[in-house]
Amino acid sequence: MDYTPDWDAAQQSVEPLAALEPELVIPGHGPALQGPEMLHALQTLARDFAPIAVPREGRYVDVPVHADEPGTISVPPPRV
Repeated sequence: MDYTPDWDAAQQSVEPLAALEPELVIPGHGPALQGPEMLHALQTLARDFAPIAVPREGRYVDVPVHADEPGTISVPPPRV
């Protein structure tokens, strides 16, 4: 499972990337991806982000971490 402290920001980064229709994606982790299957998967992720990527439950699903350049401002409480 992937992790992010801000699912809305993650979706906002995927959508413009998919709109560029890249031939090659070199993520900060994992192997480089290319070809029509990658593009189709990226466009599908952008279109259907929440049901594909966002977990049903977890600490950061409903409330993201708030941070700025110096660091963390607030973190949601642990889910019990």
